[in-house]
Amino acid sequence: MRWENNAKWLGFVCLVSVVLAACSPASTLPAPPPATQPGLAATGAVSIPPVPSLTLDQLKNMDVQLVANDKHPTVKLSNGEYKAGAAAGSPDYADVKLVPDFVALGDLNGDGREDAAFLLSENYGGSGVFVSLIPVLNQDGNPVQAGGILIDDRPKITGLEIQDGRINFTGNVHGPNDPACCAAQPVVESYRVTSGGPVPWGVVTTTPNGEQRVIKIDSPASGSVVAAGPVQVKGSYTVSPFENTLAYRVTDEAGVELGTGSIQAQGEMGKPGTFDGTVDLSAAPAGSSVWVSVSDKSAADGSTLAMDTVMLVIK
Repeated sequence: MRWENNAKWLGFVCLVSVVLAACSPASTLPAPPPATQPGLAATGAVSIPPVPSLTLDQLKNMDVQLVANDKHPTVKLSNGEYKAGAAAGSPDYADVKLVPDFVALGDLNGDGREDAAFLLSENYGGSGVFVSLIPVLNQDGNPVQAGGILIDDRPKITGLEIQDGRINFTGNVHGPNDPACCAAQPVVESYRVTSGGPVPWGVVTTTPNGEQRVIKIDSPASGSVVAAGPVQVKGSYTVSPFENTLAYRVTDEAGVELGTGSIQAQGEMGKPGTFDGTVDLSAAPAGSSVWVSVSDKSAADGSTLAMDTVMLVIK
């Protein structure tokens, strides 16, 4: 779901949960008052107050921690902007803007409340305009930033949405041979929000001849329970990687890296194929959840050309 500039204000979305006292433990809910008339049933219903949806006005006037600035200061937006410094050449110059045409709504953390995500541009006096993804959680109707991640310098943005708990960005970013002015690599990038902020979940890019580079992990399925140690990972890809080698990465729920390695691809150069390799999960503690990503890295600049991720639970 997306707000455009001329979008109407969204109404409040209410989440009402009714819990019958008869089905709840006595230690959780107080006992209902006794019936004073024969046949009067005490329901003991408990109503959760509705949580208002976030509004565009809230997002345009919230505190935001900057991403592209090396010091990552927190500033307050005013009508979607923050400005500092008298001129572009001054050392404290900053021109920060919420990109107005791309604001997405949806549940990011599974609590049933409508969260948000928007794109933030930062310019510090040079030609670069650095665009970052900012997820925002709905905490009792108030917007709270959940980290941020840089997308690119002057990307061409075509879409931003929240779907199935993921933030999906579509547009053009810089490919290995693109000049600084002109991002020309079509991408679809998806992110999930963790306690450490947004982290990449999937990447699809398009080759110069129009083929989509897609990686899909078939096994183990996301949500599977596995033992710590070696785990076999199988899947497929649409365009073979450089030297038929894919990379894997294991992180915890906060995005902390637990392991990396390579998986050999099986297929002809430039053609679709499959992969079947072993991923080391020995660094993952029992009872934790880890993310396993398999990706195709560019030999030219190390950027991600394709990626897929699964979440695994360590028993």
